[in-house]
Amino acid sequence: MIILNVGKRYADLININPNMILIESNKGVIEYIEELDLIIESKKDAEIFTLCEPVVNRIGYMIVKGYINPKDIIVKVYENKKLKFIAEFNEEGYAENWEIGFFAPSKKEIYNP
Repeated sequence: MIILNVGKRYADLININPNMILIESNKGVIEYIEELDLIIESKKDAEIFTLCEPVVNRIGYMIVKGYINPKDIIVKVYENKKLKFIAEFNEEGYAENWEIGFFAPSKKEIYNP
């Protein structure tokens, strides 16, 4: 089972599990996709925290390619230090119950970077 904790900011995560794997957004895309691939290929239970939309997309890709069963992934999405929603992947690799535009910047972030 992989628990993927997703947030827009590091501050969104309330409880940091010392065993949690942090896939940081300051790495290059290839680096964090390779890191995720190693976690999935290990077939071990893992808890991951990321701010990276490509990590969520990569899990969908890995489901489509048959590397992981969608029932083995739970996605917990946090915002403002609260659990906002839980999403699951379907057999086609799409996240269900996902809020459209979650990773999009807010008006405040666009006009006051």
